[in-house]
Amino acid sequence: MDRPLLLVDIDGVCRNLVPALVRIYQETFQEKPVLPIRLWTMKDSFPRLENPVDFFFKNKENARYVFRESPMIENCAETLRRIDQDFEIKFVTAQYNGNEEHTLYWIKKHELEKYPIEFAWEKYKLDGSALLDDSIKNLLEFEQTGRPAICFAQPWNSDWKGLRVLTWWHLELLLYYFPTLQFWNEKRVPKKIHKGFFKEFV
Repeated sequence: MDRPLLLVDIDGVCRNLVPALVRIYQETFQEKPVLPIRLWTMKDSFPRLENPVDFFFKNKENARYVFRESPMIENCAETLRRIDQDFEIKFVTAQYNGNEEHTLYWIKKHELEKYPIEFAWEKYKLDGSALLDDSIKNLLEFEQTGRPAICFAQPWNSDWKGLRVLTWWHLELLLYYFPTLQFWNEKRVPKKIHKGFFKEFV
């Protein structure tokens, strides 16, 4: 049986951009932003900016810092290494022109080069068994194709009503034990959870 293909977004799922955004804003305006960020446009959090998306992601100097220096979200790499025994993994991310090289640098920096990557805005058009993303728009479009769309919880996607995971370990639990994710045939034996898996939930 071929392994199911899990499409994995990067920003807001693997890479935490918020610390870099906060640092740039504070250094530029000498004031703190309004956190948490609850809108994709980020206008609620960075009041001195007319267009936060342009300021952070289209300004070449800011974009370079944000995409190269942002930290990895906790347990991302470890979970990917465990689940890739049973799932094919492919990164899918939307980047403004010129930022792709920064994301490739980040992937290499965090030793994730073994997973292929595709830059795409319309993720629902891609082949894949399921999508892990933090964008409600992407999740909704993908779900409408009849495939599972899994939301990685962030303040800006609290309105999502479908499948949701709070952490990477929660994703691992969902992939192997949630009965409505039809990745496996009936004869498949559930994977044994690694030692210490539940320490987050105790």
